[in-house]
Amino acid sequence: MRRANRLRSSEEFQAVYRAGTRARTPGVVAIGTRDDDEAPRVGFTCSRRVGSAVTRNRAKRRLRAAVEPFAQRLAPGAMVVLQATPRTASEDFQKLVDQVGQTLTKVGALDG
Repeated sequence: MRRANRLRSSEEFQAVYRAGTRARTPGVVAIGTRDDDEAPRVGFTCSRRVGSAVTRNRAKRRLRAAVEPFAQRLAPGAMVVLQATPRTASEDFQKLVDQVGQTLTKVGALDG
């Protein structure tokens, strides 16, 4: 995902949390909603319960990489927050990509 297509401000994250639907897998939690016909936007979060700063950064990097195969298929106006879980940093990467795809589908962020 390009940096321009990321959620940045606290207000954007809060808007998704308030209006979004949730989907959960062992490696990722997705909260998604649709806005106007803007470009799709994705945000990434990771709480301290995931682990140390090194583990949290690894988890966020893995989430950013796992969403790349779906970047072109995101629906116009989709706003999604992907939250790391304690298993995100250690999960098999292909399994993590599959889980991200499942959660994006469940929250209605993918076209087709």
